[in-house]
Amino acid sequence: MLSFNFAAAAGTTQYQSHAGRFHSADISSNWSGYVAKGRFTGVTGSWIVPKVRNSRAVKTDSAWVGIGGVSSADLIQAGTEETTGIAGQPVYQAWVETLPDYAHPISLTIAPGDQVNVEIKQEIPGQWNINFKNLTSGQNFQKRLKYNSSLSSAEWIEEVPTGPEGLMTLDNFKTVRFGGVYAYVGNKKISAAAASAKPVRLGNSKGKIISAPTHLDISAFEVKRMPG
Repeated sequence: MLSFNFAAAAGTTQYQSHAGRFHSADISSNWSGYVAKGRFTGVTGSWIVPKVRNSRAVKTDSAWVGIGGVSSADLIQAGTEETTGIAGQPVYQAWVETLPDYAHPISLTIAPGDQVNVEIKQEIPGQWNINFKNLTSGQNFQKRLKYNSSLSSAEWIEEVPTGPEGLMTLDNFKTVRFGGVYAYVGNKKISAAAASAKPVRLGNSKGKIISAPTHLDISAFEVKRMPG
């Protein structure tokens, strides 16, 4: 496994993974948000990049949308990440990941308070388009890639990533609001509610809930960090 360079001020995401780990149907050790099972050809969502306080310890959180990964080993996803304990201040990044590869940073500048929108859509079987927009700055990143997906689920997730040593430490992101959460079935765009998305809470091995989503209001919800 590649070593994780905590000293780097940029490029930290490339050695991290955002695969799901589930204790039960609705409790995960690293995901919180909403997941929908079915057959989906795309996913979209927007969120506000949270501002985190720096700490001497490395802590992190990540928000993203993706296809696959709930009950399959494949997962195509894109999102944003905040990491503390590096170069004296938090590092904010945007990234793309296709399992089993690690996440890789992309050339899109993000800052706390920015509103971002991500759309991942299959153009033809095995060929995908990722459109990542910073709606605040007006910057846009687009990538076409080949990836074999089971199309078995759609996700809108706030999580603690996994590094080479296992699960990292979740920072205090407080609240992340997701909006415009939709999935594609063929070329038809449906809300997360219409896709029968179910909530997933993040809990530790002792059953304590660390973060959890609020009620899904058709195509919007929040994920809240619990105290402690």
